[in-house]
Amino acid sequence: MSDDEQALFTTRAQLADALAVACELEHGLSLQYLFAAFSLKKEADEGLGLGEHLTACRRWAGEIFFIAAQEMLHLAQASNLLLAIGGAPHLARPNFPQLAGIYPPGLGWDLTAFSPGTLARFIAYESPAAPAVSGSSDDPVVPTRLTHASIAEMYSAIEAAFRTMRIPDGDLFIGDPRDQIVGEMVDFPQLVKVVDRATAQQAITLIMVQGEGSPADRPDSHFGVFSTIQRQLGQLTAADPTFRPARPVADNPLSGAHPDCNPDPAGARLNLIADPTTIRVQDIFTSSYDMLLLALFRFFAGGSTDAAAPAVKRVVFELMMNVVRPLGDLLTRLPMGDGYGALTAGPSFETFPEIELLPHGAAARVLIAERLETTQLDAIEVGGLLDRRSAAVLVSVADHLGRLAQALRAVS
Repeated sequence: MSDDEQALFTTRAQLADALAVACELEHGLSLQYLFAAFSLKKEADEGLGLGEHLTACRRWAGEIFFIAAQEMLHLAQASNLLLAIGGAPHLARPNFPQLAGIYPPGLGWDLTAFSPGTLARFIAYESPAAPAVSGSSDDPVVPTRLTHASIAEMYSAIEAAFRTMRIPDGDLFIGDPRDQIVGEMVDFPQLVKVVDRATAQQAITLIMVQGEGSPADRPDSHFGVFSTIQRQLGQLTAADPTFRPARPVADNPLSGAHPDCNPDPAGARLNLIADPTTIRVQDIFTSSYDMLLLALFRFFAGGSTDAAAPAVKRVVFELMMNVVRPLGDLLTRLPMGDGYGALTAGPSFETFPEIELLPHGAAARVLIAERLETTQLDAIEVGGLLDRRSAAVLVSVADHLGRLAQALRAVS
C-alpha cells in the first residue's frame, strides 16, 4: 500500500480528530481490562484453595493490571501527540456499554468478568492484523470519525499522516514542548516527548509494539500476554472442569442509565444495580474516579512547567492505587440486589459531561479537594453499613481521600 493510499488524514483537523479517537480508545480499553482483573478471585476462601488455581488467578490479575497501566501510558502518549499539533488533553469518552462499530476493531465496549469470551474479545482488540486502511474523507475541512477494521489500521493511518502530511514541521508541531508529559513525570521512562515527525513516529511505534497492532508476534505484547492467559485457562479448565476463576459479576453493572449508553436493542447488556448499599459504594467509586479524571486533565494540561504537578500527580496515582483499585475489587464482592440472584456488581466507571478540563489550576485544586472531602464523608458513613471486612476497605479509602484533599489544599 502506498503512502498516498494510506494517508487518509491530510489536514490538522482530521489528524487531531483521529488522535482524539485514539485517546478514547486507550481509555476505554484500560477500563475494560481493569474490570476483568477486578473480577478475578484472589483468595483461597473463594474456592481456589492454596494450589495452582490461586496462583494462576493472582498472576493473571497482575498481568492484566499491568496491561491496563500500559494502556494509560498509551493514553498519555496519544495525548502528547495531540498536544504537539496544538490540541488539548482528551479524556472524554462514552459510558459503557457501547455497540460494535463505534470504535475499531468493530467490537463493542463491555464491562465483563474474566472468562474465555472476555479474553477472546481482548485478543481481538490487540490482534496484530496486517494494516489495510479503509474508509475515506470527502471533506478536507470538517473532521470525520473514520472507522478502521483494527486498532493497527488506525495507528498505521495516524503514522502515515505524520509521515506524509504536506505541512512543514515548524507549522505542524505548534504545541508548546513544555506542555509535553515526559517519562520522569509519570514513572514511565518509555514515554516519548513529541516535538517533530521523528519523535511522533517513535511514539506511535511504542504504542503498536507494546500491544495495539504490533506487526511482530511478541510474547510480551498485549496480544501475546492475553493469548498466553487464554491458553493457560484452557489447560486448567481441561484438567478441572469445576474451576471457576472469576466472581459471578454482572455484565455492565451501572448505578443508572446514561444518555450515551448504547445498549443492544436485541437484548439488554446494561444491568442496573438494585441493592441500595452497593449503589452507595458504587457512587463513592464513581466520585473518586471522576476526581481522578479531573486531576489527570490538570496534569496533562499543566505540562512540565506546572509547579503543582507533583501534588496533582500524587492525587492521580494514589487515587488509582489506594482508592479506585480497592473499591473496584470490593464492588465485585457486593450483591447486585433483588432480581439478580447471586450476581455481584463491579466498578462501572461512570462519567458525566461536566468532567472536563478545568482551565484554572488553583481553582481546579480547590474544587477537586472539596469533592474528595465530600466523598470521604460518604465513605465513612457507608462503611458503617457493611460487614467488617468490607468496612475496612471504606475506612482505608476515606483516610486516603482526606490525605489527598489536604495535599491539594497545601499547594500554594
